[in-house]
Amino acid sequence: DAGVSDGVDSARLDSARLAALRSTELLDTDIEDAFDRVTKLAVRLVDVPAAFISLVDANRDFYKSACGFPEPLATSRELSGPTFCHFTILSTEPLVIPDAMADERYRDIPTVRSLGVAAYVGIPLVVDGQVIGALCAVDSKPRAWTRDEIATLVDLSAIALSEIELRRARRSSERARDESEAWQIEAEVARGRMTDVFRQAPVFIAVLRGTNHVFELINDEYAKVVGGRAVVGKAVSECLPEVRDQGFIDLLDGVLRTGVPYVGRELPLELHDTGTAPVDQRFVTFVYQPLTDADGTRSGIFVLGTDVTHEVLARKEVEALNGLLKTQTIALEVQAEELMATNEELESSTEELRERTEFAERAREAAERSAAALLASEARYRTLTEAVPVQVWTAKPDGMLDYVSASTAAYFGAPQDELLGIGWTSFLHPDDILEASGRWGASLATGNPYQAEFRLKEASSNEYRWHLARALPDRNPEGFIVGWTGSNTDVESERRARDEARAANRSKSEFLTTMSHELRTPLNAIGGYAQLLEAEIRGPISDQQRSDLERIQYSQRHLLGLINGILNYAKIDAGMMAYARESVAVSEVIATCESLTLPQLRDKQLIATFPVKAAVVAIGDREKIQQILLNLLSNAIKFTGRGGSIVVSCESDDESIIIRVTDTGRGIPSDSLPKIFDPFVQVDARLTRDQQGTGLGLAISRDLARGMGGELTVASTLGEGSEFSLRLTTANE
Repeated sequence: DAGVSDGVDSARLDSARLAALRSTELLDTDIEDAFDRVTKLAVRLVDVPAAFISLVDANRDFYKSACGFPEPLATSRELSGPTFCHFTILSTEPLVIPDAMADERYRDIPTVRSLGVAAYVGIPLVVDGQVIGALCAVDSKPRAWTRDEIATLVDLSAIALSEIELRRARRSSERARDESEAWQIEAEVARGRMTDVFRQAPVFIAVLRGTNHVFELINDEYAKVVGGRAVVGKAVSECLPEVRDQGFIDLLDGVLRTGVPYVGRELPLELHDTGTAPVDQRFVTFVYQPLTDADGTRSGIFVLGTDVTHEVLARKEVEALNGLLKTQTIALEVQAEELMATNEELESSTEELRERTEFAERAREAAERSAAALLASEARYRTLTEAVPVQVWTAKPDGMLDYVSASTAAYFGAPQDELLGIGWTSFLHPDDILEASGRWGASLATGNPYQAEFRLKEASSNEYRWHLARALPDRNPEGFIVGWTGSNTDVESERRARDEARAANRSKSEFLTTMSHELRTPLNAIGGYAQLLEAEIRGPISDQQRSDLERIQYSQRHLLGLINGILNYAKIDAGMMAYARESVAVSEVIATCESLTLPQLRDKQLIATFPVKAAVVAIGDREKIQQILLNLLSNAIKFTGRGGSIVVSCESDDESIIIRVTDTGRGIPSDSLPKIFDPFVQVDARLTRDQQGTGLGLAISRDLARGMGGELTVASTLGEGSEFSLRLTTANE
């Protein structure tokens, strides 16, 4: 009637429901095995010709998965117009329709005639409190749906919802990763800008890599120092062979070996003429700073310095002039005594004194020029510091800050002089003061490099942000610390992305564990009541009823096994699996597995041999070794035809034991071998396959082997058989 139709349209067009649907990002996506497994299980477990996962959009139904649809619907995977699913979204309870033609609300739905739908069950899929669609099963004839069938579909819908939530969590993680990648791109852009700054810096800069000190980067000032030679990509000893005997390579080796920076002041550098640009003797002041990778390995050296040739020569000229002035002053004194004898000699000496005075004036001017050059050099260092996109600071030997860059002061919103000494600690998070101060005090006491992470308050946002602080000591030629140079790098985004990824993984593991525990309770009840009925406690049963009870018990045990597999995988994935470390007699474990699988071996008339020596002892967890071997034997029995053979063998040496399970079964295609140990992977994924399972057995077995310090591998030839090898550690007596 019109009231029902209005209610369906209102629910279908509800903005909150559509927002929840779009948040899943499943509309118009490709077919996925995870959802197809749910619909295929529904077809098999409920015995229906078709099952599907329908997402109800504003103007259509989109089928994320469908099993049993005819063409062209199986390809298009969408349908417009009224459908049964539109009634399902009216409630969070299952919609059960035994006979569509008998109910006037449903008999005019187009799919009743176009697809021959006579009976329908829809289990609502609820996301963020909104019904976004349904897991549906249909039959071509009227049917009285049983409680077990509806309960099975409810359980399968929970699996589908878990897949939806897992994908939402994964996309959230991917967005965090994309943001991290965007940050890395920005960092690369900043690095490019920094490279430009370095190339144009008024000091010479070079980056050397490896033990041979290969030039990776030089700036224009460095090229001038080496006379325009092509040095990038070449070792120092190759492109500047004349420096070998001048001690520079020994200094580079020492810095790379010890990790201690070297500061050279006004050292002479002699380079030969290359034929293109003559180079005279130069004097340089420089720093060799070791470069350390993220794992702590020293991989190169950063060279920063300035050509002080003019300053040194000017000072030497001053010193020479002072020496000359001193010598001439002495001579003047002698001549002054002689002037007393003759006026002519006096006049001559006066003129000579005037000339010497001019020499002294020139010497003073030269000294002033040298001092000005030194001040300009210091200013260039300050300019380079301000250009670096991190907080830069220096400290005295006692740890008191004596300089912070202008960008650092801008971050804190305070004048630079207020941050000196211990003034900067007023911007440190109270919870981080003890840790940061302790690490700083330890570095001051030992001279070791300083590194710590703490939160600093940003003036613009009035919020604390995480920073990574590093500092290295500055030492004089005698090895004494004369100061510290440090930096603070903002790492807030990296910490947030790392925390979000950990939270998403933890939520997934908790969900799988909770789901498995919740499902096992009703399954155990089903098994118990089936046993009571089979024992005729409630009264006698017929042979047909006994056969039905056996099917129920088989299905209950099978589904319980699937859930236990999921629970074990969730525990391993969450790192919650505990391992015993004990001596295990391999022959006893294999004997136990032989007795447990003997009925299956006899049922399929398989020839099995277990030639294992009693003296072989491994280190591991007995229960988990037995679980792995039972899984391998069960798989071998499943996939080996009647009359085939299975061999369990063992070999060992002083370090390891290898247990092999070899069969003459159907084998594994070569293109499936790389993924055989992946979770939920089955070589035969067809609906008509003759063996069942979740595809978790081999994944769990390999994780258990690795958890005991071992490994599980496979070798197989299609049509000839497979060999699985379990490697464990030998127990040394």
